[in-house]
Amino acid sequence: MEEQTMSMVDTDDSAIRPEAEHSSSKESRLALIHARMYAVGDRYLIPGLKVLAQTYFGAAIVTLRGMDWATVIKEVYTNTPDHDRGLRDLVLTKSTNMVVKLVKGDGFKAVAIDVPQFWFELLQRTVAKVDDQKVYCFTPAECVHCQRDDAAPSLYCRHNCPAKRRKIL
Repeated sequence: MEEQTMSMVDTDDSAIRPEAEHSSSKESRLALIHARMYAVGDRYLIPGLKVLAQTYFGAAIVTLRGMDWATVIKEVYTNTPDHDRGLRDLVLTKSTNMVVKLVKGDGFKAVAIDVPQFWFELLQRTVAKVDDQKVYCFTPAECVHCQRDDAAPSLYCRHNCPAKRRKIL
């Protein structure tokens, strides 16, 4: 039984390939290995392997930057199905927090060409994040928490009340 399982894994090398030429750091190699193990778990319907690989992948990507990060993005988006959000959500969350660096980075033009789905999802997530943090103009008199009218309109209530980031529609 074990030999049969090993032969199935050995004959299919599409999910486990030699590492990309740009991946150099230990964290990058670990992230790529965990992403590939996640893909193997998905292909052979092993949910426990997917959960474990996702956990280790999340830990491995914490310090990735630059070309290492671009390589990991390509790996995740080319080897996981569109409907499986496990690793893709981790990649998007990290990328949303560093979107300016991504856009200015040299290696990310290739990622934009090779993986347009990533950039589309990153744009959607970034717009949603900005929209959630939007602070609308209102006067302190309109503030339901302090209801003071002793100041001119400003970006937010000057009295540091909890309505400071509350949307006024």
